[in-house]
Amino acid sequence: SVFSCKASFFYLQEKEVGYQVTDILVQCYGSEEEEGKLIPAKAFVSSPLLLLFAAVAPPARYMAKIKQGADENGLCGLYRDWLANVRVATLHEVTHSDYNSTYADLGARCFGFALLAGITWALIN
Repeated sequence: SVFSCKASFFYLQEKEVGYQVTDILVQCYGSEEEEGKLIPAKAFVSSPLLLLFAAVAPPARYMAKIKQGADENGLCGLYRDWLANVRVATLHEVTHSDYNSTYADLGARCFGFALLAGITWALIN
């Protein structure tokens, strides 16, 4: 298993800034004995302020790292097959700003604009 010990999970949790750890149930598949069985798991879920306004395909470089990690950790072949078929964004399809269109980014821009307007008003008056 990728997280065979708590230390590995806590290490990853420290690195994954902007995510909340959420308890979930995962439905197993595979052998007859495992098929349909629900097991408790933890998932990294984006903070509501960091959710993108629209779905954006992941960059090819990002997906290459995910696939590499899946291979290196011996994850299930069906999952690796699924990863191989995930559509990735082309260089001309999306811009860096598409991956930053979040409520947090909008709030920061509004705050910056309000601060600039306040400074300008103070300098004029």
